[in-house]
Amino acid sequence: MNPHFARFLKAVAYAPRRFEYLGGWDYPFAKKSPAQAQRNLDLLLALYPLLTRNPQWVLAPGSVLVVCPRVEAALYPDVAVVAAPVRYSPLTPPAIAAPVFIAEVNDPSPRQRARCAAYTSLDSVVEYLRLDPSSPGGELKRRLTGGIWQTAEVDFRLGPVRLESLSLNLWLPDFPPADPDAESTAT
Repeated sequence: MNPHFARFLKAVAYAPRRFEYLGGWDYPFAKKSPAQAQRNLDLLLALYPLLTRNPQWVLAPGSVLVVCPRVEAALYPDVAVVAAPVRYSPLTPPAIAAPVFIAEVNDPSPRQRARCAAYTSLDSVVEYLRLDPSSPGGELKRRLTGGIWQTAEVDFRLGPVRLESLSLNLWLPDFPPADPDAESTAT
């Protein structure tokens, strides 16, 4: 293990602020935009009632660190779902060891692609959902037999999205339709 990554894992448990480790660097945890925060809340509100009906799953909101040792990354996803009972990593107290489903609300960026690669390096992750904060859709990556990842665009205006890893259908509220009178009253 890279000595810098090992020091990061020891220090992160006691840091007053949250930091993430990716690509050999540690970064302060980024604050969400209002659109990202709203989409994250939509996701949590949609998943919570579905998951509380099944004691097999535990919903871990964005306050839990996910450690990806194969690629030496430690990240805070917006949502992680873990098979109960929750297994915590011995590396750091706030880290979960084996998430099954991870979802994030983020804009596409080089760092976001690296985050996706880190999460999909975990053997336990079966599905990874990236939601676009400015649209009612995103991208769903699903691990197929043989460890191959399939990517599909999702659009919640077309109906719920099937999450095979959790055996449930996820639906998020659509964005409100545009008000046709908004332009005419503004001019």
